[in-house]
Amino acid sequence: MLNGVLNSVFDRIRVENLRSLEITSNGNLIVQLPRRVLSCKNLQVLKLNNAIMEDSCTSSGLGFESRFDFPLLKILHWNGLKFLTAEFLVKFMSSCPVLEELHAYGSSHVSLVHDSEEKFNPFPNLATATIFDHNVPITLLSEVQSLHLKMNRRWIRCEQLPLFHQLTNIDIIFTYILLKDALKWLLELLGNCPKLQNFKIQDYTDGYGYLIELVGDYWIDPSTVPQCLSWQLKTFFLGGYKGNENEFQFVRYIMQNSKVLQTVTIKTTLDADIDRKHEMIRELSSTTMSSTACKLLFD
Repeated sequence: MLNGVLNSVFDRIRVENLRSLEITSNGNLIVQLPRRVLSCKNLQVLKLNNAIMEDSCTSSGLGFESRFDFPLLKILHWNGLKFLTAEFLVKFMSSCPVLEELHAYGSSHVSLVHDSEEKFNPFPNLATATIFDHNVPITLLSEVQSLHLKMNRRWIRCEQLPLFHQLTNIDIIFTYILLKDALKWLLELLGNCPKLQNFKIQDYTDGYGYLIELVGDYWIDPSTVPQCLSWQLKTFFLGGYKGNENEFQFVRYIMQNSKVLQTVTIKTTLDADIDRKHEMIRELSSTTMSSTACKLLFD
């Protein structure tokens, strides 16, 4: 029914004049993008919500050749999308060469093997991305300037992070990942973000801490200091701070090696009692900072 309505609508309009399109389904409906839209060369904004996406030429057996073409698309949002095939996602995202804004929330039914990430070329004009979707390859984002990222195990296990040439702002949410793995990943990330200025790690679980701690002290100071700490990083925010030894060593490392840092903001977990919070403040306040202008703030 919905597909028939969509096709009827697009049969009556001049798609070559279409600049913005939003398709929203309130249920588990199969939404087939009309073929005329798949190559809508003047489309600049596309938003797709709560639907199962199926290419009309897939169901008819015509394949994917030359079916997607969005040469002017600058804004792409999806929320709760289900792609029926991995090939659909590859072709769909590869057809947006000038994309500037990407918001991706929760796609499913896509099974991408590790080496499939090589099929994606990074978006060269990507200014901002909000990615709460584990199916988006992180290599796709290597040219982004501002990134809001919900971290997942797939990216944690990525053998090699890309170099984020233009990234200046990153906001990361961790969801039930081992602290040891998270710290290792964060250090690699810092080494791959030479222009990073604002570094934020958010609390996901209502202030009670989002990282799973293991028994033992496993922090080892890196032998080198990332370029962004030496010359770029201005703000650092850490939410859900528990004050355990490994967390403390990570924060201290940031404070001791960031030469132009202006503010460090620490938000403790909600279940920390007042005496423990005071102890955390004393520990961090006693750390010598590389930047004499830096302010240590507790939220």
